[in-house]
Amino acid sequence: MSSVESILDHKEFLDGIKHYEGRFPMAYKDPKGLWTIGYGHLVTKREQGIYLNCTLTDEEMEALLIKDLTGAAKDAQSVLRGIDTRPNQWRAMTDWVFNLGVGNLIESTLRKLYNLQDFPAAARQINRWTKCTINGHKVPLKGLIRRRQWETNIFLDGNYEIVE
Repeated sequence: MSSVESILDHKEFLDGIKHYEGRFPMAYKDPKGLWTIGYGHLVTKREQGIYLNCTLTDEEMEALLIKDLTGAAKDAQSVLRGIDTRPNQWRAMTDWVFNLGVGNLIESTLRKLYNLQDFPAAARQINRWTKCTINGHKVPLKGLIRRRQWETNIFLDGNYEIVE
């Protein structure tokens, strides 16, 4: 089993992401107006002919989630030093990248502090990413506030308990 697979082979981690993403077997538009299906899979233009006209099974939704998380884990690993030696931090950062994108991580103070191994300061940066741009305005979302706290708890303590 590769290191990416071992990071994703963690039931509480996957269950947490499913909780925060929600279960959507049919495509819907997220708060930013992007087509999404399953557990947070962003539907690309190329996929629209497939996913906008179907209902996914639980197995299909989980397969898409694992595929997306595998990509996010590899992206996180490519920009963070030593992440594969800290499984809880890697899981937290994988979810962060899955939710916010590697481009945001590359440009972030979070990445800089992580790579300096200032983990307490890096953890504080996780919680700064709680807003979504809607109609040109940055709006804090309760779901993002809870999710960032969940990621911070994983990052610092390996605590996967859902934050309500």
